[in-house]
Amino acid sequence: MFLSLFLMLAATAFAANLAFTRPREFAFFLLPAGVLSFGAETDGLGGLANLSAIWLLILIALSAIVCFRLADTRTRWSTPEICYVFFLGWCAVESVRAGDLVYAVRGFSRLLFPFLSIYLIRRSVDSEGAARRLVNLQFRATAVSGLIFWGMLLAPAAFGLIVQLFWYGAVFFDHAAVLTMLALATWKVRREPRAALLALFLAAICFRAVNRTTIMALAVGASVFCLVEYRKLAVLLLPAVYIALGAVLLTVPAFREKMFYASSHDDESISLSAAADGDGSRINNNGRFAMWDVVLMRFYRPNPLLGSGLGATQAWFYGGGAKEAGCGNLKVEHSEYVRLLSDVGLIGMGLFLLTQVLAVADAIRSYRRSSGEMAKVFSIAGICAVPVFFVCMGFDNALLYVIPVAQFPLAFVAIASALSSQRQPTAALPYSRPIEDAIRWLPRRSQGERFANPYQKSATAAGPGSR
Repeated sequence: MFLSLFLMLAATAFAANLAFTRPREFAFFLLPAGVLSFGAETDGLGGLANLSAIWLLILIALSAIVCFRLADTRTRWSTPEICYVFFLGWCAVESVRAGDLVYAVRGFSRLLFPFLSIYLIRRSVDSEGAARRLVNLQFRATAVSGLIFWGMLLAPAAFGLIVQLFWYGAVFFDHAAVLTMLALATWKVRREPRAALLALFLAAICFRAVNRTTIMALAVGASVFCLVEYRKLAVLLLPAVYIALGAVLLTVPAFREKMFYASSHDDESISLSAAADGDGSRINNNGRFAMWDVVLMRFYRPNPLLGSGLGATQAWFYGGGAKEAGCGNLKVEHSEYVRLLSDVGLIGMGLFLLTQVLAVADAIRSYRRSSGEMAKVFSIAGICAVPVFFVCMGFDNALLYVIPVAQFPLAFVAIASALSSQRQPTAALPYSRPIEDAIRWLPRRSQGERFANPYQKSATAAGPGSR
């Protein structure tokens, strides 16, 4: 607890220094900081919120300050940003309708985080050099957390130390799936071997842990990547890849028992009764659908268009409603689709999904009109990361406890849009300490032009008849 608190205070001081002294540099900290948790299982403030929730609140507050400092009325908003604003507006209305205002405010602050992130990223990472720097920082942070997480898989005794700093479980696996798409895009465009190695390393961690959601997400993301880059060849090769993957999942006992049913005689009622007795692993298998049906019957079906108000399901879970309904001590729905439908209804979920679809369309436009390497890298990463995020939303609460990962797909698209909208590519422009040097850089002049008198015409320019 004390080590987590000390590390969080140190990271807060560093982030606050960037936010107030070099706001454009804050973007280079925000995305790599997504792997930090500072003790997701430890309590803080007397049990009112754990340190990971406090850290997220700090990031949200600092992001809002930086966005206010970098606000520019002349900058055009992208279509996904505008659609996300409408989504936030609808969530604000649903917060007023909510029965528990505390959970409504908590939920709204989390939903605000991806918007602040893409607003900040789009206005900070605005050159090819800055984009390369961000990719390098992100790959290093992900590689370090992956190495530590792999060590946790090999040495369970180190679990207590690992969770003092980095995310684990669903947040890390979803993070690995999304970052694998960025690594694949970097390898494809820039032909960097380290990017290919990072993609294979992250995929190996997910397969080693037999994480079902991430394996499905990686399959979908890799399929989209192959279709985007290889087109007709991918149509011929993907069926063979799916057959091989299916054979592995069905024949290897460790995969078969966790990906599917450990016993063919289990049913939903047995799974729910097992969850009520504290066996959470059973509800994660074949009882999850029954739990979703309980939540939807209570919160969504009475009012499908509007839902029951933002934060209604979380208040119900934390208030002991799940235990009374026979779902044990579960605290979340393990599906963002179920939560959005239950809290903000079809309208809210439709606006959020429309934002993601518009982001893919924006990434496709950026890919077609871009001429720089990094613009193409982030365009491909955005196109592939959004389908990966859709899969993660199906089985994890991607806008609740996985919210650090929710910023990545939209951030990739925002960077691609910013880079592709530039009139001239800036891949050759040098950048030094702060990013301000890069955006204020002027074209170089020759040494003679640099020291020449601008008011004196040369003899050649004046012509043979001049005096």
